[in-house]
Amino acid sequence: MNVFMKSEYDPVSQLQHNKTIRQYMEGQEVVKQLETDITLHFSYPKEIERMLEEQGLEIVELYQDWERSPVSGDCRELVYVCKKVN
Repeated sequence: MNVFMKSEYDPVSQLQHNKTIRQYMEGQEVVKQLETDITLHFSYPKEIERMLEEQGLEIVELYQDWERSPVSGDCRELVYVCKKVN
């Protein structure tokens, strides 16, 4: 199988459009091709914090990964642990 991926990011809308193409092969011939599209919306930390607060949540912990590593300047994801405010 051959797998190709195309990704485009629009910093204004904060949307990343991804297309994945999978080619199923028999020898050198493509016998089937599937394409999938997904659009991801990225939010800045302050936006996430505002949305959490608007929903009545309080941030208890903040990590840079699922292993609970402390947030550093080069982290690529954030994991928020929250609780509902009375």
